[in-house]
Amino acid sequence: MAEKNDVTAKDSAPRSGGGRKKAAMLTVMLLVFEAVVVVGAFSMFSGPKTVDAEPLEPELAMVAEPRLSEVLVFDGRLYNDRLGTAFEYRVKVAVKVLDNNKSWVEEKASRFQNELNMELDTIWRSADPRHLREVDKRTLSGRIHRMLEQWLEAPENGDQEGNEQVVKDVVVVPSPGIRINR
Repeated sequence: MAEKNDVTAKDSAPRSGGGRKKAAMLTVMLLVFEAVVVVGAFSMFSGPKTVDAEPLEPELAMVAEPRLSEVLVFDGRLYNDRLGTAFEYRVKVAVKVLDNNKSWVEEKASRFQNELNMELDTIWRSADPRHLREVDKRTLSGRIHRMLEQWLEAPENGDQEGNEQVVKDVVVVPSPGIRINR
């Protein structure tokens, strides 16, 4: 009979491991359900806030930005023989100016083309070869920009204020240098 009591004792022992798992799962499911209900209620009863927008005044809506034009002031060949070997460069130089100064700059560039050619040739011949190899030509562009600022002084017609510069930017586009025999 002792054997029967042992078998019944094993069968009648509480299964605490399975019951605890079920209780934990039920608790987790209830927490998730509660979170879904709370978030759903908040999103249902609280909508997006409305904003009343008024149009800007026409004067403020349009910002008067200066319009720039690009004027080609030089298109020719320049030479550099600083290290004893002569190189020829096909160079284009353009300046960015305000639209109201465009015709004035074009007229002055065509009228004083020889003087401009001489100034650019002087800058190009005196340039260090490492400046000619720069990708962005920052050094040469800076020199040419300073020369053109002095060369293109403010026009006399009164469109320009005395402290504002005519030349806003300089664009230098050289071809790769070609070695020549002189």
